[in-house]
Amino acid sequence: MTNIENKLVQVATCRLENVADGLKDLLSILSLSRSQTGSGDTADPMSQAGTFNNPIDMGPTVSKEESYAFLNYIKLLEWKPTPEAENKRVFLFALLKIAHKWGCASAMRYAAKEIDSLDGIRPFDKLQLSLSYGVPQWIDRYIPYFIQTPIYKYSDNDKTLLKNSPFLYSLIAEAQIAISNERRQIAIGVPPLHEGAPSCRYYGINHKSSLCNRAWNEGWWNFSKELLRPYPFETRLEDAWSILQEFEFRGVTKACRDEALDVVEESKEFDGEKELIREVCSKVRAELPMGPLTIS
Repeated sequence: MTNIENKLVQVATCRLENVADGLKDLLSILSLSRSQTGSGDTADPMSQAGTFNNPIDMGPTVSKEESYAFLNYIKLLEWKPTPEAENKRVFLFALLKIAHKWGCASAMRYAAKEIDSLDGIRPFDKLQLSLSYGVPQWIDRYIPYFIQTPIYKYSDNDKTLLKNSPFLYSLIAEAQIAISNERRQIAIGVPPLHEGAPSCRYYGINHKSSLCNRAWNEGWWNFSKELLRPYPFETRLEDAWSILQEFEFRGVTKACRDEALDVVEESKEFDGEKELIREVCSKVRAELPMGPLTIS
């Protein structure tokens, strides 16, 4: 017998212990505590806990909604699907919270999956849930949104989230600055053609002053304008390589163009933005609260 906000619910505690590792020790502590303060002496105080006269009190930190959400999940109560989106949202949020508290990985995965299927759940909501209850997959999915969106375009909820998490705000701001610097370096760092390709008619020590080389420099600058548009950047660096391959460099011989693009591809300089975002995600995941989904 379990007391949930002064309402008694008959539950097989062994069933709870089997599905939630973190709940097993909690139930043992609660049972022992109640047994020791109850009436009557017994050789096995645990045998008296969980009865009608001595119910296990779940305590003030567990709400009725959270308890019922968990009990519904493991089908100890009558299963009633919630067709209304708002009711389902409340149910799933409560289930995610209590599953994290009680150490039930299967319930957390179920809640996260169902939350993903709901309409109207913003990146802010999922990132906030992830920071509160430790859902790593949402970090990799939604941190890029915050990095690639200018802070002045954040919603009020987004700003509140960052205000309450200075560590996250600092990481995002630093990443945005680093990405801007990365793009500027690419824009001004025109890959040199040196003497040009051997088949180029301007090949030789004078290629630097040739029409081919000037056309390459001008073409690179026109291409780089796509990378330096006002934030947010319309072109991701990871997509820039594909755009560069299709970019028209008028006046540049095909041999010189192909040779220069080979150098750019080998440099992997367009991978910088992706690596910065991956690094931020890794740092945020390391700060998630310990739970079933964060313990490897």
